[in-house]
Amino acid sequence: MVRLSWQRLKPILVQALGYFFLVLGVLGMFLPILQGFLFLFVGLIILARHAPWAERLLGWIRRKSPKFDAMICKAEHKAHVWRLRAKEQSRLWWQRTRATWRLWRDRTGDLWGRLVRSVR
Repeated sequence: MVRLSWQRLKPILVQALGYFFLVLGVLGMFLPILQGFLFLFVGLIILARHAPWAERLLGWIRRKSPKFDAMICKAEHKAHVWRLRAKEQSRLWWQRTRATWRLWRDRTGDLWGRLVRSVR
């Protein structure tokens, strides 16, 4: 059985998400209820870290249109801030979980020790 670690699975999931947004963008070009360009840019920004063709295309768009370059820079900065915030929240959640586990272990450990001693 093949075991996948999070480090190996994460790029696959990120690429799948990027391609999903690209497909939504293409659909959005023809359907009036979806914002096609928005989804295309989100997909390209996500894929630019993993696919060289997406990075080249995003660079070409940035060179062609300074307006889009400003929007892309703003979106990348916002995504970076969101990633940092999510990482910090995850770290804090693990700290709280470990502290709760230690507290529970210490309290029940004493209780367990007293129960074992009383049975002897």
